[in-house]
Amino acid sequence: MHSSKWRVQVIYMRKLFIFTLGFEEKFAIRMITAHGLDEGDKLLMITGPLVEKTQRTISFIRDFLNKYFSGKVAMEVFELKDISDFPNLVDRLYDKLRDEVLKFDEIIVNLSGGMRVIVLATYTALTLLLLSIKDIGKIHVELETEDSSARISIPIHLAKLLKLRGSLSHEKVQVLKLISCKPMTAKEIAQALGKDETTIRRHLMELVSLGLVVRKETRPFRYVLSKDYVLFIKLLQSSS
Repeated sequence: MHSSKWRVQVIYMRKLFIFTLGFEEKFAIRMITAHGLDEGDKLLMITGPLVEKTQRTISFIRDFLNKYFSGKVAMEVFELKDISDFPNLVDRLYDKLRDEVLKFDEIIVNLSGGMRVIVLATYTALTLLLLSIKDIGKIHVELETEDSSARISIPIHLAKLLKLRGSLSHEKVQVLKLISCKPMTAKEIAQALGKDETTIRRHLMELVSLGLVVRKETRPFRYVLSKDYVLFIKLLQSSS
């Protein structure tokens, strides 16, 4: 018998941490400790004009990374010097984020710190990015309360809603409007719309794959509008 050695290759999902940076490091440190860092991850700090307080915060975060992660995690500061021109801010952030997000499997964005204009410009650039890029990693956007009592997930689905608004058939829109009122089975939807049940099931499968609809694991299966896309109905109604 011949002995053989098996080599196990561990594949990490690379994460990009983006956060708007102000004069305090606490939001960045909390985000890092909450989500965890792995080798190959990167921290991208977005800030306004660098001043002494900001430099001290950056130094603290760099020392923290060196102490606990021994240089295995990349760190970059992206400075926005002219904050008076909002369209230019968004344009610069869009270009920067576009270059970065395609390199990672997961993107975690924390908008808790920093100047409000930087926070708003970052969120706007992310929304535009989702409109233009198809193959983008999983994105989470969050805000943390000042006392760290809550971390709030911020929807970034507006771009997807805008893309979908004009691409859904009339029948699919009718299905969405129906199940926005209450969970329904495919049979109930077909009866309400006077359509073939097989056709309705096909529509539901497509809507589930888009993330607009959730299938409840009951018997029979019932379908309901995803809570993340409740605003989609308002968009549909405004266009009807």
